[in-house]
Amino acid sequence: QLKAKTKDGKWGQIKTNGYWIYLPGYTKVVTSSSSGSSSSSSSSKSKTVKSSQKVKVIVSSLNMRKSYSSSSKKMGTARKNRVYQLKAKTKDGKWGQIKTNGYWISLKGYTKVVSGSTSSSKSSSKVVKSSQKVKVTVSSLNMRKSYSSSSKKMGTARKNKVYKLKAKTKDGKWGQIKTNGYWIYLKGYTKKA
Repeated sequence: QLKAKTKDGKWGQIKTNGYWIYLPGYTKVVTSSSSGSSSSSSSSKSKTVKSSQKVKVIVSSLNMRKSYSSSSKKMGTARKNRVYQLKAKTKDGKWGQIKTNGYWISLKGYTKVVSGSTSSSKSSSKVVKSSQKVKVTVSSLNMRKSYSSSSKKMGTARKNKVYKLKAKTKDGKWGQIKTNGYWIYLKGYTKKA
């Protein structure tokens, strides 16, 4: 049973595993129902929807295509275990467009949705107002542009200096300095003043 065919009819995609087989001279059509459904599915496939999903490639290599068609020009290879951020998907969910380069990859059977990474960052992204005063207990403490240790360093908070906060992350790990809006890591580096 096929789930897709190339427009020229030379290649067919097996429904159960998503692999492709060469059709002319090697196969014969048992039922013609697939040809009727493929024409209708190709018209619906052309409609794309926005997507901000992240997908992880689960096969050793996955072709990146210029368009959402297996007969479209190959533009490179998506690597195994690499996570790609999508910017669009076909309505049937079979193809996804990579945000960084605009190329398309086949999703079904070749990738899995990376969930959790977006939801976990959302939970830490919630900040609450705070008027707490904290005293730096280490010789120097990086001030960051955002509440992340990978965020850009914006300066140094000095030892024994007291800083008034205007906000904190809900988990209490980061505090935002009132005077400059930069963030410092609180746990183990500061004490309440």
